[in-house]
Amino acid sequence: MEVVNSWLRCASPHDGAVVRLLCLPRTGGSAQDFFGWPEKMSGDVHVCAVQLPGRQERFIEDPIDRMDVLAAEVAALTKELSDLPLVLFGDCMGALAGFEVMRTLRRRGEPQPPCLIVASYPPPDYQRTPPFYHDAPWQSLRTHLELIGGVTEEALQEEELFKLLLPMLRADFAVYETYKYAPEP
Repeated sequence: MEVVNSWLRCASPHDGAVVRLLCLPRTGGSAQDFFGWPEKMSGDVHVCAVQLPGRQERFIEDPIDRMDVLAAEVAALTKELSDLPLVLFGDCMGALAGFEVMRTLRRRGEPQPPCLIVASYPPPDYQRTPPFYHDAPWQSLRTHLELIGGVTEEALQEEELFKLLLPMLRADFAVYETYKYAPEP
């Protein structure tokens, strides 16, 4: 995948692409999670992935810890991708973010992708209950991540590496643990 800008990593486009799939990562994930997808898709699909601040080459940037900020940033990206019909795909936290991106675009009166595909997340009106991990002691967060997966074994076992990832992980957990669903049309 090629770096398009600080936010986007895109596969080389196929001349025959008829749709663009914009992928939003899971909690603790990155654009790299989708790097193998282009080979699994037909030439009709151009795969792009969002690279959030606080991870990989954006490691020194402050991670986003609020859904409204995340949704606004990703919604702004859709203008750059308007040359093909756009489909959003979100996994885990990315599913909730994709939902809010669609709502952000609708509120602004901007074109919405015709399709949002979500995976590994309950409905947006699901009432999250404690324990919350965005402000938990780092050991509790590490134990929780061991149970749910999604972070490499190396990162979980190497205390210094885990502590380097903590700001990004806490921000991701804060995005959905502090999210408040509001009914809208």
